[in-house]
Amino acid sequence: MGKIALVFAGQGAQYPGMGKSLYEVSAAARAVFDLAERLRPGTLTQCFEGTKEELTVTRNTQPCLYCVDLAAACALREAGVAPAALAGFSLGEIAALTFCMASARRTAFPSSAPGGRPCRPPPSRPTRPWWRW
Repeated sequence: MGKIALVFAGQGAQYPGMGKSLYEVSAAARAVFDLAERLRPGTLTQCFEGTKEELTVTRNTQPCLYCVDLAAACALREAGVAPAALAGFSLGEIAALTFCMASARRTAFPSSAPGGRPCRPPPSRPTRPWWRW
C-alpha cells in the first residue's frame, strides 16, 4: 500500500449524530470524546444528538468538529493506520496539529471553542510524538 495522508475537516462538515459510532466502537475515540466532555460539558450531547441548527452555531460547531476530527484520527491510529502526512481545512488544522502533537490536547480543545476569536499558537516544540500517546 502507498502512503496515507489524513485531511481534517473544517467548519461546514458538521452533521447531527457525528462521531457517535466512533465513540461506540473505539476506545481511542472514546478517550478523546470523554476528555472533551470534561473540558466542555455538553459536547457529547451536541455531537450525538444536536440538531443541524445547533451545530451550525460557531461556538458549538468548532469544539464538536474538532473533537470528531481528532477522535477519528485516533481511532485510525488505534487500528494501525500510520499517516505519512496531515492537513486540515481551517479548523481542521488545529486537530491536525494536535494529532501530530504540535499542540497538547488540553490546550488545543479550548482553542477550538471560542468561535470567532483568534486561537493561541501551538507550542514551538512537541512534548512527545503523536504515535506515543
